[in-house]
Amino acid sequence: MEPRLTFDELRDWVCRCYFRLCTYRLKPEVTFYKKKILIFHNIAANDEGVFERPIERIMYQTVLLILASDCETNELEIFWKHIERELADHDLNTLLSDIPEDEAKIFVSHLNTLLENKPANA
Repeated sequence: MEPRLTFDELRDWVCRCYFRLCTYRLKPEVTFYKKKILIFHNIAANDEGVFERPIERIMYQTVLLILASDCETNELEIFWKHIERELADHDLNTLLSDIPEDEAKIFVSHLNTLLENKPANA
């Protein structure tokens, strides 16, 4: 098994993917909003099955949701479902037990911010 990706590594990876896809996939006939959501779905589709550990998958989806938080709720539903499924299948405290405390605090802070602000229809 590969070494675990840290929250910072996952965030940096998603940001690099987002930047790269913004550069190559911008189309003048599509609004920025529509382009942005297409980019996030593209990132997620390309990385499906890449992460071995549940905590990596939860961290990854958390980063995607934060970066796409200004998009329409119904278009973010798939990202919410991934997080909810992982949290239903795995105890978060158990998953965090193998993560350095400072990294876990930062990640949990971001995850809690998302969960506290989760739209009712997501």
